[in-house]
Amino acid sequence: MTNEILDNINLPKSLLVLGNGFDLSCGLPSTYKEFLNYTLDKKVYNDDNNLFNHVKEGIELYLNELNYERYSQEEVSKRLDNKYLFIQDLNLWYIVFLYKNMIHNSEWFLIEDQIADELLNDKDSLNIVKRIADVILSIYSPYNRRHYRYPKYRFVGNNSSQFKFYQLLAYCLINKDLQKLSSKSRAVFKELRDKVTSFIEEYNEIYEGTHFKASREEMFEKKILSELIPLIAEALLTELNEVELDFKDYLEESIEERGDEYLENAELYTRNILAPIMSDRGYNEIQPFNILSFNYTTPWEKKSNDIFQKLYDSINVHGMISNDEGIIFGMDDGKLETSQEEFIFSKVSRTLELYTKSNHISTFNDILVPSINNIIFYGHSLSIADFGYFRLIFDKYIDNDEVNFYFTYRVYTGTTEEKQRSQLIKGISRIF
Repeated sequence: MTNEILDNINLPKSLLVLGNGFDLSCGLPSTYKEFLNYTLDKKVYNDDNNLFNHVKEGIELYLNELNYERYSQEEVSKRLDNKYLFIQDLNLWYIVFLYKNMIHNSEWFLIEDQIADELLNDKDSLNIVKRIADVILSIYSPYNRRHYRYPKYRFVGNNSSQFKFYQLLAYCLINKDLQKLSSKSRAVFKELRDKVTSFIEEYNEIYEGTHFKASREEMFEKKILSELIPLIAEALLTELNEVELDFKDYLEESIEERGDEYLENAELYTRNILAPIMSDRGYNEIQPFNILSFNYTTPWEKKSNDIFQKLYDSINVHGMISNDEGIIFGMDDGKLETSQEEFIFSKVSRTLELYTKSNHISTFNDILVPSINNIIFYGHSLSIADFGYFRLIFDKYIDNDEVNFYFTYRVYTGTTEEKQRSQLIKGISRIF
């Protein structure tokens, strides 16, 4: 047998594409909803049995009882019950998720979907960054002026409650306790606050007395776009970094609590997924395979079982908890222009940063090798947010008649096989 034939035998025959359903099947409580409940419980001192209600009561108080345009920070603090003062130091993204819950958004806990929803421009060309930039100055602007810069967002859609929400985010952004932040985050927020201070001084000069000039107002609005918005975007990304670190810590603790059980389940499910496909292809045993994981976990690293000794190569596209570089949440880059300040939240931008500072060896080209003739999706919602990754796979193999695509699923408690199959077919249709 020639070396070439031997090499071909040892090359991977399958690509296993894993989503969060794989970790759930293995007994890991890795849903965002479980994570948010656990994390908020750690961050918020609460003697109430219902943590979410406690936090939402605090947010509602900030929204309904406070007039940010009339009250100073000291006055705001005086008007609040002490047990709700934690709100202004709470991570802004946690406030966003819980606000979505308050307005009955059924997908409030889907972190990446909500990030995308906030960052994409709406029909009025506004998103969370522009809204916060627009209302920040209104917090500090007295009414007794002849001329006054009305926030544009106030009059868009005529939704006063939503406007108050972004006022709350702006207020928290400016008044968060810097001493509770990491040194990196502190520097970002300090730069933002210094910029806001200089803007307020210029703002007061433009709108004071009888010296108002429309041309200066126009220049001021342009400066908001070019100087203030990039700093707000960076501050929101810094807040997202904290959420990512919280999720990393949560997963590590969850795995440690389960000991070998999680690893054993991961080995068992991997075998159960691959064995029938290998049999259908005429193999008596599982052949070498690659893993493309959308999870942050790597139960195959120890290779303690025969099944993972067959693993040829793997990649975690959004980072892994076993690395110091961290993990990322993001949104599909196809919906953002590279020139937008918000592009720093895109998966392309964030994964590029991740792999630049990481010692990852494998790339997509290493994983998507020509020898693969089985592509198996398991536990993935086939979200359109990940379409960019699917496209790489399809472009590589869709015209190869030797390649079969397998979409597998598990029926969980509380659902039915028909419902699971229907959801999977919908996802398949969408991405194809």
